[in-house]
Amino acid sequence: MSQLMEAKDTFLSLFDEASSDRSGEPGWLRQLRQNAMDRFGEMGLPKATDEAWRETSIKPIVEGTFGRSSSSESALASDYYYKGFDAHQLVFVNGRFNAERSNIGDLPAGVKLTNFADAVTKYGEMVQDYLGRLCDWKERSFAALNTALAGDGYFLHVPKNTVVDRPINVLWISEPGDQAAASFARNILIVEESADVKLVETHIGPQGTTYLTCPVTENFVSANANVDHYVVQDDSTKAFHIGEQCLEQGRDSRFRSHTFTFGASITRNGVFGYLRGENIDSILNGLYVLRGKQHCATFMQMEHIAPHCDSHELYKGVLDEESSGVFRGRIFVHQTAQKTDAKQTNQNLLLTDKAQVMSKPQLEIYADDVKCTHGATTGQLDREALFYLRSRGLRKNEARALLIHAFASDLTERVQIDAIRDKVEELLWERLPRS
Repeated sequence: MSQLMEAKDTFLSLFDEASSDRSGEPGWLRQLRQNAMDRFGEMGLPKATDEAWRETSIKPIVEGTFGRSSSSESALASDYYYKGFDAHQLVFVNGRFNAERSNIGDLPAGVKLTNFADAVTKYGEMVQDYLGRLCDWKERSFAALNTALAGDGYFLHVPKNTVVDRPINVLWISEPGDQAAASFARNILIVEESADVKLVETHIGPQGTTYLTCPVTENFVSANANVDHYVVQDDSTKAFHIGEQCLEQGRDSRFRSHTFTFGASITRNGVFGYLRGENIDSILNGLYVLRGKQHCATFMQMEHIAPHCDSHELYKGVLDEESSGVFRGRIFVHQTAQKTDAKQTNQNLLLTDKAQVMSKPQLEIYADDVKCTHGATTGQLDREALFYLRSRGLRKNEARALLIHAFASDLTERVQIDAIRDKVEELLWERLPRS
């Protein structure tokens, strides 16, 4: 039996083992889980020949043995990670909600913020309406796995004309146990007309710990709504992070998302956006800072469906030692999407001869009155700038660090929450080469 088949059987077994957890779930959810698992059984895990996975080997995941976590306790959970961060907070440990460590606090009237498992009980009809609408589990293996094995996650519903004045931080902590754990967080964000919210998703785990985390978030942003969204991924560098962000926007809405990737041995961020109303503003930015043999891949597809919409994506990579990166972005402009303004940029800085990156931004346009651009650059530190800084008395390592920080700070400075920006800056400085 091939390793791919053995790994697939492992996940099928996890599904069977979790049957007792599903006994109290409504029939529609049990059926959805079964349908997704059946589909995963047909597709299996991604192969090296699959177009979307050609540059990202999941061999270490296939060779690993992952089980279910039995603990939701953590020594790290008492550390709120950000200094001076005044936020509504949900804490999950090994994919399980930890109510004692969470601090939701007082929310504006009508706002629903809870964990996914409780939302199924309290707001079942709403969950049923939204779950799986954006995540294409019939075509993507890990999305099918998440849909079938989703243990917990967050559910956030912000009603019409409501402003959530404090940010919401969802903290995911992965802790070591008897075996490497696999967690499948399923999250739903629903922001209704003219509502406003700031949301942070944070993933952390102690160094040296091996685990698999496979989150999927479905974001529904209605007309004239405003969402500031941040993802900070600081997993163990022996962990694996395979995630998806799915987005649907209505007319006149604004969605600004910033993803910062520092951890995990293998990271793959899938981003799938659907701009369905006019006058949408969608900004998706990302920064990945890698070292050792870390690998980070971003797979993005933005679909412009309505006219007069803007989407701008800027992803930057800093790659040291033998690390590798992949950026595959695609902007799809439908015939109905006249007056589209779309720009997709990927820039990479290679710090050694062994670091490597593959960048492939794409445009597919079926409208004739658009403004669309895409581009990619890959290079090394500017020798003249390095010489200039050293001539002003800086040591070589100081000059290199300053230039790298200047390259990355274009993205860190866009963070609108002070505590998040300070933490991202801290993580960046920690990972800058010192020699």
